[in-house]
Amino acid sequence: MSHLQKKKNLNCKSASVSIYYNKIIIITAVVTGYLVDHVSARIVMITGSLVATIGLIICAFAPTLEYVIIGYGVLVG
Repeated sequence: MSHLQKKKNLNCKSASVSIYYNKIIIITAVVTGYLVDHVSARIVMITGSLVATIGLIICAFAPTLEYVIIGYGVLVG
């Protein structure tokens, strides 16, 4: 992880993001349920898969820890 030029502030921020993980899942479940009811479940699934794929690609080529937090924490998680 030293090649990511990590900062102590960012490590604390990434830990605080994981604290709110359950709240994010609840909000996401409500939005996903609404979209499945009003759009197609197939479209919602494909869109979610594409967003998660983009997040993993961002993580694979992340030059700094900020990109890992955004890619994995927000888009994949």
